[in-house]
Amino acid sequence: TPGLLPDGELPAEASTEETEVPAAYAASLEDTDAAFADGALNENARPLIDDGSPGVLEKTEGLRRVYLTFDDGPSPNTGKLLDILAEYNVKATFFVVGREEESYRDIYRRIVEEGHTLGMHSYSHKYDEVYASLNAFTADFAKEQTFLYEITGVWPKFYRFPGGSSNNVTRTDMNEMIAFLQQQGVAYFDWNIACGDASGYRLSAEQIYRNVVYSVQEGENVVLMHDALDKKTTLEALPRIIEGLLQSENTELIPITEYTEPVHHIRSE
Repeated sequence: TPGLLPDGELPAEASTEETEVPAAYAASLEDTDAAFADGALNENARPLIDDGSPGVLEKTEGLRRVYLTFDDGPSPNTGKLLDILAEYNVKATFFVVGREEESYRDIYRRIVEEGHTLGMHSYSHKYDEVYASLNAFTADFAKEQTFLYEITGVWPKFYRFPGGSSNNVTRTDMNEMIAFLQQQGVAYFDWNIACGDASGYRLSAEQIYRNVVYSVQEGENVVLMHDALDKKTTLEALPRIIEGLLQSENTELIPITEYTEPVHHIRSE
């Protein structure tokens, strides 16, 4: 699709330039999208969750912790997402990329000032650059972390790999990048529920709602959603998702913190 990055997201300022999608990633994404569309992937292919470690939130029988996470912002939709979250007094996590435009600086600050967690999702979000080598990855990481600190005064300590840690695009051993993040004191997070909006076609708000609310289980539920200009049905579905979860028994919506048990698609060596 013209102008779309590999996981269905618009480049900065909704560029209309052609973006090459790696063939291997496009093929796997197509299969994944089909599974998300009928709800099969959320139910039958939940990724691994790391074993508990000192400092994580205590497991409470029957409790469902839900972490709404939004990738790829800021975008023209981010302010609207923040408005909805504020209306329900719900805190979320934003895994952002680097946007140089002055108008987005206020959005980065607003995320922090309103009590949400600010995470990193690479500066450029260009797969062929970020994953070209370990040096390329570390340079992109340092650029984004410094960029966000200079704008918000917050030194981000959470990261989501573009495409997730299980992506099949990287040319570099993922374990090397994971080791680097650990050296920096940064925790990475994948997800174990996806709303399905990463697909190249648009799911209805109803399907996005069902993909999230019907997939929540006891324990940690890290929900992948996207913050991009073309994700209109995600925006439409969000109020109903929040209402549905808030009305559910033994369910809490909270942002990722240092006490959150990480969800990882792969186990580091």
